Amino acid sequence: MNATERNNSLPRAKRLEAALYPAVFDRKASFAGRYMVLCAGPASGLPHAQLGVAVSRKTLGAAVDRNRARRLLREAFRTRQHHLLPGARMILVARKRLAEDGCLATVSRDFRALCERAGIWVQAGAPTS
Repeated sequence: MNATERNNSLPRAKRLEAALYPAVFDRKASFAGRYMVLCAGPASGLPHAQLGVAVSRKTLGAAVDRNRARRLLREAFRTRQHHLLPGARMILVARKRLAEDGCLATVSRDFRALCERAGIWVQAGAPTS
């Protein structure tokens, strides 16, 4: 892994711990999009958002499809995380259509639309309270 790849990875602090998944799912605040379902959890006191990714074998059978879906979802989050409310916790659940016709541009647009619906999207330069 070279320095560029290391800088583009999602830091461990921004990954949602597996122990916190039930708290996010129990909140029952989910928003369905074309390529994913966003489950919004209770806010944390952290200065950044946290992401969890769930991709099931039943939905996306082949391991190569599941891994690609994880990469696309993490990258959509990573490139747009500066627009998210600080402390936001979310889990992105991949849908079958993601493997069929998802590319980073369309997945990123879907991610933004879901974040806006969930109320965790902040326009650049807008104050956060």
